Amino acid sequence: MGWEDQYATPSRSLIAELLQRLKNIGPRTAAQIAAGMEMLGDLPAESVIPEDKTRHPTARGAQPEWADDLITWLGRNIGGLVGTSTAPVGGPITALLEEPISEQLQLDADLSKGQADLAAMAVTGLIPFGLSTKAGKLSNLKRVKSGESKGQYVGAPQGLDSPQKLAAMQRDYQELVELGMAGRLFYEKSSNFFLNLTGGDVVKATQLAKSVAATSQGAGLDPNLGWGIKGHYQGSLGDDINTGRFPESNRAVLPEVYRGGDPNLGPKRGPFAQNLQSAWDPTLAANPVNDIWQGRAFGFRHEPTVKYPEGEPWSQGFSPTQHEFMNRVTRERLTPRFNQQQLGGYDDWNNLRTQAAAWSGARQRAGEIGPEDQGIDYGDLAKKYTGTLTRETMPGSTTGHLQEMLSRPEVRMDYHKEMMNILVDPKSGKDRIAQAFHLLTLDNPKLARGFYVNPEGGVELNPAYHIPFLAGRRTTTSKFGSDVPEVDPATKSLVNAAESVYSQVTAQNAFGWNYVMGLDKMSQPHATSAALDIGRELTDDELLLLYTKLQKVFGEDFAPIPHDTGATILYFGEPKARMVNKKGSHVGSLFIDKSGKVLDEFLEEIDAKGAQIGYAKADTGFAENNWASEKYGQSYIQDGDIRGRPSLLAAYDDVVPEIAAKINAFEKRFAKENNLTINKDIQKMRDALAKGGMKGLEKLIKTGTLSVALIATFMYELRFGSSDQPNET
Repeated sequence: MGWEDQYATPSRSLIAELLQRLKNIGPRTAAQIAAGMEMLGDLPAESVIPEDKTRHPTARGAQPEWADDLITWLGRNIGGLVGTSTAPVGGPITALLEEPISEQLQLDADLSKGQADLAAMAVTGLIPFGLSTKAGKLSNLKRVKSGESKGQYVGAPQGLDSPQKLAAMQRDYQELVELGMAGRLFYEKSSNFFLNLTGGDVVKATQLAKSVAATSQGAGLDPNLGWGIKGHYQGSLGDDINTGRFPESNRAVLPEVYRGGDPNLGPKRGPFAQNLQSAWDPTLAANPVNDIWQGRAFGFRHEPTVKYPEGEPWSQGFSPTQHEFMNRVTRERLTPRFNQQQLGGYDDWNNLRTQAAAWSGARQRAGEIGPEDQGIDYGDLAKKYTGTLTRETMPGSTTGHLQEMLSRPEVRMDYHKEMMNILVDPKSGKDRIAQAFHLLTLDNPKLARGFYVNPEGGVELNPAYHIPFLAGRRTTTSKFGSDVPEVDPATKSLVNAAESVYSQVTAQNAFGWNYVMGLDKMSQPHATSAALDIGRELTDDELLLLYTKLQKVFGEDFAPIPHDTGATILYFGEPKARMVNKKGSHVGSLFIDKSGKVLDEFLEEIDAKGAQIGYAKADTGFAENNWASEKYGQSYIQDGDIRGRPSLLAAYDDVVPEIAAKINAFEKRFAKENNLTINKDIQKMRDALAKGGMKGLEKLIKTGTLSVALIATFMYELRFGSSDQPNET
């Protein structure tokens, strides 16, 4: 049948037949229209056109009885809707949007499309196709045309086979959105969090978003964030990727991400990765994530069981048609409706906010989270994974470089401020070296005090800054027989490299970093840190007093790290239990016992009432360079394995030359202005780095004043990564 045949003028007998079929399906169609109207606004009165039961003659004589009945039905149902032009949400047209009359006639009256279109226009006076809403064109949802599943919406939960049920499903979904309203901004907050971690670097933020999305399979937000960080560091470093609940699945896709590719993450993880990039690419916010919680919000269930007579909660992925159904209902029905209603007082709903709120509400209704957990995003979970880089700018005491500043605190502070202008990117506010080495840093560097005992035994309290960074983790079995977390190797490699480079280019005696696992529950024997909180900074005298007391007990196996509410004491010795009971279990902690006595005595002396002490396991990193013998800071290059890892060498050559050149230029001026002594070897080192990066350093070492033995050892390590030279033959 051609187009002309479909829309040819029907005969009188055909019109009569169509009207008879309309009469037969009238009650069902009226109920469907009413369901659509209920979904879009207040229902009109059952009949706004007065009922008239008199027979109306026509030019051809009296109408058949069935025609009179049909007119009465149309007056009550269709006519009533036509009379609602001032009803909420757009009147008669929008009232029919959920299931256009033509579609209903095709399905329920077994009419062809052409017949149904003509009949719908004849009966309602409305155009039965091409309808649109404020949000754009509303396409029809496909339904099964015949068989046992006749009426079933394609891709919908089983049994969803009428507009009434579709409307009821959307009402149930809206209840979950209202319940989870606090979680509506999950994607905006998480996406901006990732962008901030990378200092606004869209390429790195995209890689991080994809790592988090890839490792989200079968994971809660907390472990998902940890696995995402770990995968990001492994990929950035070029290591084998081994992360997430399903490592093989992630290993199949994430390496391509860090080679600059865009692998297919699948129908669930793919949209999730896109949604997590919406802060820098709004075009990726079209379709929300259809995970099991979104499916449950739509009413998907498995077959009934004894435990779940209404159907077991959905726990698997979705077919392409199921994804399409959920996407279209969200995009064309739910989100526009929430904006029209200004649900929750908001008129800025989009598909991601709709899904995020429903996700939060569905999890709360299922008992997975409490009301206090609503609105949590990845940024709220960062504290658990946060370590600290502690940096001083004052050159180390063994350098002989600018050492007159030690007795002139105001000059040290001026020096520190100008150095920060070089070390921190003015655009992002992030530390440039940490960013170059792929570290995910939370906040801009914070002014702090450095505490360092130099090789001569003197205590140095210099201007410093702290950088909070995120650490990947892995689980290991401790010597006490229990599983405990520790910083994973990829994180350690990147952190040690970044700190080695910083310490070389700024001429530091040593570097140290720490990651205190204060939010993890573990037995006392593992404790290697004590967090002292007195609600204020310790004075210099108080800090020195604390150091003196701790030194009597722990020797040099500790370090106090001052911060704005007290200090964290890091213990570098081997953790030991207080005792082993008859069952072989390790009980208590010698570190806690010993440090507790010292801290109690200290707090009493400084009269710090209400102070709190928390103990935890801590991972730390530490390295030194003796500038008297290692004139160009080459020990740091070896400790950081810079030359042995292509990704680290690339980062080194990318960031070091510019910083080295700027520090040299600044120090020449500053030293002259303040009558300070410059170490010419350190200036030579920076000049070489400024001109040629690592190759410039190698050239300097070959042509400089170092001994032949030192040159041979260093060059061997640069090439082979070990100081164990082959036996001579």
